[in-house]
Amino acid sequence: MSSSAPDLLLDAQQLVIEQLEARAVSAQLAQATAHEKMVAAMNDHELAVATARRAVEAVQEVRRTFSRIVEPMLGPQLVPHPRTQPRTLHALNADVLIEIFSAWNAIQLLPEDGPYSTMHPPAFVAASVSKHWRAVALSMPSLWTDVYLDFRDACFKDLENYLELVTTRARHLALDVHIVNALAHSRSAVIADELMVRLLTRCRTLDISFLDERLDFHDSMLALLQTEMPQLEKAILRLSYDNVKDINRASESHGMLILTLCPKLRILDTGELSLRFIDPKTLPYLESYTTESHLDLDDLVKATRIWQNLTTMEVDSVGTSAIGLFTGVAKIDLPLLEALVCRHSDHPLPSTSPERVPALKRLDIFATEQAWPGFDSFFRHPHLATSLTTLNLSATYDTPIIESWASTIINVINLESLSLREFSELGLVTFFRSWTLTSSLPTKLHDMHVIRCQFTGYSIERFVDWLGKRNTSTIGHSPIKTLRIEQNGSDQPTSDLFPSWMLPRLSQFVEDVSIHDEETYAPAYLGAHSD
Repeated sequence: MSSSAPDLLLDAQQLVIEQLEARAVSAQLAQATAHEKMVAAMNDHELAVATARRAVEAVQEVRRTFSRIVEPMLGPQLVPHPRTQPRTLHALNADVLIEIFSAWNAIQLLPEDGPYSTMHPPAFVAASVSKHWRAVALSMPSLWTDVYLDFRDACFKDLENYLELVTTRARHLALDVHIVNALAHSRSAVIADELMVRLLTRCRTLDISFLDERLDFHDSMLALLQTEMPQLEKAILRLSYDNVKDINRASESHGMLILTLCPKLRILDTGELSLRFIDPKTLPYLESYTTESHLDLDDLVKATRIWQNLTTMEVDSVGTSAIGLFTGVAKIDLPLLEALVCRHSDHPLPSTSPERVPALKRLDIFATEQAWPGFDSFFRHPHLATSLTTLNLSATYDTPIIESWASTIINVINLESLSLREFSELGLVTFFRSWTLTSSLPTKLHDMHVIRCQFTGYSIERFVDWLGKRNTSTIGHSPIKTLRIEQNGSDQPTSDLFPSWMLPRLSQFVEDVSIHDEETYAPAYLGAHSD
């Protein structure tokens, strides 16, 4: 071997290393490319799975609709089985499909506990089944009046085309707009104001909830509600305390008033938003008002002097009047009010009287010790309170129930229906023990709901004892004819539930008695949302 042999070996070694390093780099590049392809393929796979799932859901929705609508219309013997005669579905003539689509579109698509944008509005499902169905769906402007927007939904990336599509197909009809995850700030970064204003201008119903963030009024979608909405009849603003706690503290400003150009507005729910954002004078035809925000009594009195068409009002806490506290002039007069819901101990009853609300039929009240004096004062002259027929008393398991509640209830002379909600064991015992002595009053009471109350041995005994005394001797008064015990066992200990084995015992006294595991009771204020 020559003297240059080590150098040759080093050169050969370096060449081999360089070749191996080049192969390693190529392998790493190939790995990265393969990973990107794999991620893309996985995304495509997930998209395909989601698309397939939605398609299956759409088919299932159509089948559910047929089972609920077509079968009652045509009879089960005329409805084809989807596997044996799939083509028969397309043979339904346009008149039948119009009836089906109309009934389908009327089915409530939003759950009762809040807004949710459905992935399959009936119009789009119907238009995707076949050419025949599509032609019929496109010929029905009323099928396209429900507009759903979810600003966190990837399906709504192309908002402009979506809104253009539904507004064009709805033709001249007013729209029912449901918006979830509305923008609390930076709205213009997502959607042009002009586009949203065109949509709001055509609203008949607006149901909007915001992202769970603090609102920047001027940069949020709330500010757009200053635009003209000549067709708006119903507005539900699902604003939380976190949404509005900053802007509610802001000074009152005409530049922050909303819904001032809605002459047809009849139903208004402002959530936690302060009444200071509403100018009552611009809403003279309001029939239903709901708020979860604290109200100053003076502001409420001023508003109700204008809102003389109110039939339903739901309020949270109501403060005392700086003026009326001493002069007695701050009084609420609502001649058409039929339902009043008070969710707080500080309720407005001390500022009104039966003759000032002569049409009042239903009252929901929070049954605390602090709330009782105003309640008792309202019914101090029972001959005046002749219109009230339904009373709902709500509590919490920590709320002490005083005996005075029962002694006042017997003065509600035309009471027909009573609901007790979330009374504790001690609350039930106190309530029925004091009522047992006058169990025949009020004489017209015949319907009772007991909802999510704590039933134990002693509270059951007191309840059954009162019921027995009321219904055993019915001379001069109505017996309890209907009794509903409603309890949701998912978050109540079994020991707090009314035992089903006691049902036969209750049936000895009441002809129509039932125990429900799921709640069906609806507070009065929900009637304002059902139009």
